[in-house]
Amino acid sequence: MAGAPRRIFDPLDHVAEQRALLAARQLQAAGSFTNVSRFTLRCAQCQQGLVGAHEAQEHAKATGHANFEEYRN
Repeated sequence: MAGAPRRIFDPLDHVAEQRALLAARQLQAAGSFTNVSRFTLRCAQCQQGLVGAHEAQEHAKATGHANFEEYRN
C-alpha cells in the first residue's frame, strides 16, 4: 500500500513480534483483511469480473488494463 505508515522493528524484539501477531489475529477474527486469492474484482476498463489477484494479473497481461476495483455482490 503506497504511503501507508511502516515501522521497522529489531528481529530479536520478541515483545514487538508477539504484539504484531496478536494484532494480526484480532484483525483476522474481525474480518479486517482481504484474501487476495479469492476476492472478487472487476476491471474498471472493460467491466470483466475476476477472482483473485492471479486472474487480475493475467487479465492485465492479456489486455494492458490496470485499473481494478474490489467487487462485492
